[in-house]
Amino acid sequence: MNCRICGGAVRETIQTRDMMADNKNKYFYEVCSDCGAWQIDKIPEDMGQFYKSDYYSYTENPDNMKKTNDTFIAKSMITKFNLTEKSSILDYGAGNLQLLKAFYENGCGVDGELYRLRGYDKYAPEVNWKGIKIQNTLPTDIKFDFILSKHTIEHETDPREHIKNLLSLLTSGGGIRLAMPNADSYCARLFKGNWTGIDGPRHLHILTPKALKLIVNECGGDVVDEEYQCIWLEYVFSKAFKEGRNWRTKDAYFMGVKQDDRVRFSHFCNTLAELKDGDGFNCTIIKKAVK
Repeated sequence: MNCRICGGAVRETIQTRDMMADNKNKYFYEVCSDCGAWQIDKIPEDMGQFYKSDYYSYTENPDNMKKTNDTFIAKSMITKFNLTEKSSILDYGAGNLQLLKAFYENGCGVDGELYRLRGYDKYAPEVNWKGIKIQNTLPTDIKFDFILSKHTIEHETDPREHIKNLLSLLTSGGGIRLAMPNADSYCARLFKGNWTGIDGPRHLHILTPKALKLIVNECGGDVVDEEYQCIWLEYVFSKAFKEGRNWRTKDAYFMGVKQDDRVRFSHFCNTLAELKDGDGFNCTIIKKAVK
């Protein structure tokens, strides 16, 4: 097959298995020799079977670490994009309402007009809380000042369609914050089919920054404000998966890693991020200026 992103030739095939299930099903990803994107060779006909009601992102997590992280994200985006109580916000690929609630609790949204805060997820249960809701179809009644696409593009059967949808839902002057796993990263190269970023078969297209920019440019957008991330837990999880251990258990957060090693891993990951070799890539996407 040729690359579905740029048409380039395949340079390598990577084998993996479902990290969220105990089955032995094998999945194969083709790596493009040009843009570097990883893509599953055959997209399953029924993707819904891999997103059951107990899928981890569909349940609101009362864990203090998760709540703290959502609050941090909301506050950061409010500051970065100058969001106010009147701003319209879309969490694309929301899963649950936890992050939207964090935006609300930190000043976005007005009681009685919370329809401006929306979540979209093709497979998640539809919910409504005080007017803040998650829906299974794209909104058609409103445009958004800010759209968060946090680890969703890798789940899409057509990444171009995803970017087109995001840009079409954006107000003039609005911005999109996109986060995705980076196929052109140290952990991806080291662990390959055991890298947690592959998450077969749910991740259909794992892009590189180069591949993403190509798509965004074709769709009439610009990538600005790039940021690379690298979290030491991703290294630990990938190592555990490679060794056949259950990386999804609560104890897997530490895997017996000593405190000194955690500090060492953290410093190492910070260095990878600075070298633009982190396994997470975040950026802002805006509409191209009309000349």
